[in-house]
Amino acid sequence: MISDKDLFKELDEVTKQINLAQNKLAELQKILEGRRTALAEAVESAADAVRWSKFQSMHLRSFIEEPYVVEPHRIDKSGQIIEWRVFVPKMVQFHVGRLIRATHSYNVFAVNQYMRHFAEIPEELEDRFPKLEIDVKVSDGYLTTPPEQTEQAWGKYRKFLLRREGPGVIRVKKGSEWELISHILEDGGLPFVPQPPDPEDLRARSKEGFSLHPDWAMRRYQKAADSLFLEYGAIGIYWPFGTGKSEYGLDLCDRLKGPKLIIAGGSGALREQWNRRLEVMPPARRRECYVVVYQSKNEIDRLLKKFKVFILIIYDECHHLPAKTFMRLSTIPTKYRLGLTGSPYREDGHINYIMALTGFPHGLAWSDFVTEGIITLAQVQVHVLKKQRHKLIILDQLLKHDLGKTLIFSDSLDLGTEIAEKYGLEWIHGGTKNRIEKIEKNERVVISRVGDEGISIPEIDTIIEIDFLGGSRAQALQRAGRLQHRILKPDKEPAVHHILMTEEEVDKYGKRLLAYYDKGFKVDWLYNF
Repeated sequence: MISDKDLFKELDEVTKQINLAQNKLAELQKILEGRRTALAEAVESAADAVRWSKFQSMHLRSFIEEPYVVEPHRIDKSGQIIEWRVFVPKMVQFHVGRLIRATHSYNVFAVNQYMRHFAEIPEELEDRFPKLEIDVKVSDGYLTTPPEQTEQAWGKYRKFLLRREGPGVIRVKKGSEWELISHILEDGGLPFVPQPPDPEDLRARSKEGFSLHPDWAMRRYQKAADSLFLEYGAIGIYWPFGTGKSEYGLDLCDRLKGPKLIIAGGSGALREQWNRRLEVMPPARRRECYVVVYQSKNEIDRLLKKFKVFILIIYDECHHLPAKTFMRLSTIPTKYRLGLTGSPYREDGHINYIMALTGFPHGLAWSDFVTEGIITLAQVQVHVLKKQRHKLIILDQLLKHDLGKTLIFSDSLDLGTEIAEKYGLEWIHGGTKNRIEKIEKNERVVISRVGDEGISIPEIDTIIEIDFLGGSRAQALQRAGRLQHRILKPDKEPAVHHILMTEEEVDKYGKRLLAYYDKGFKVDWLYNF
């Protein structure tokens, strides 16, 4: 037992440490205040130098303390705010939520409750976006809540609920579970119930398995995702492209016993990519994995007749899942599920459904990966032209340079055919087989939107977009994402993403470019008039 003398001695030491910390805090606060004063004086001096008569310095300190405006934008029928707009001067390095508009002097961001799950709300604004006041969970057709919150939960979500089954237990109307989960997510709640995988379903990683490959070791954020999966049994991962989402999916395929269904987006190229990744697994484990695409209805039906229930479904590019034509895939019987996408957004605004249909969300801000050197962002160059025909002139100029391995994107099949024939290049589209092999084999290829997703070829150096899908920000980000699989080497020039747009296209579809500003890409504008 510690003596009284030693006890008081330790208390004296703790007191000294507290005093030192308080003094240090006061010192730092003084430095911070000095910097704020210096900034205010610099701005005042600049305003005076340019004779800015409308500048009112008495408001400057308040601006430095809070250089943004937050205001409600969308309110639901109950009067609850479910979306905000945040207005930030461009001179302030500040990002929150999703960039939706940019003027010459201001950035305008949209913020929903569920964006906190993508790590896109800074700590200083967290209190502006309160979490759900009641604790509700949804699982197996029931909403559960602490008994004292039963009536509050019933009143708030009554249109989705059938009847009270007892204190804290309410039955959900048949077919309303996903919609209820999505509403709770929009309200700022996390309605997922922990359902740890059955130990009988898990096995040791194989010696040949992906996770023990000599070139791969589980990173910090992958370990965090694994902890969530082992707690909930269903998660959605929303890391940037090239950060190892598929690696983690393969690791689960290796460790879980039984049939696995991998829904590889909507692209045959992505299906090919998954099949090639699976080759690192032992043959017996590889045979447990079935790779399809979202449109593979007949193939999925045949597999369901064979297995009745899967041990795991991986929804790759799961931002497609909320579409009316694909939502039925979320009801395929499975014990565990994993959603993967680097662009968890939808033009119809149903971001909450992406999470509702896949599981507990795990996202990290892109800036975290850039800071840690895990990814680098390509240089984006927007070539603005007068006429459509001028695109071919700029393309011709670009192709005279050594661009490294290059993908030329054309949504228009006619234009893609014309470019491929003119330059003698491989033309990859919906009817092309062995797409990945042809991309790897050729230094330059022309490719349709079948290459938007899932092509993770580290040798790609340049993307040229000559034709695209209107204002789709998801497509813009996906195409830039093909460059984030590039192997990072100090002696390599930065990857470049060229976008060829007419003035009319910039006016109509300029919002697709916000995807790059939103994630911190450097965007250069080149006017060719």
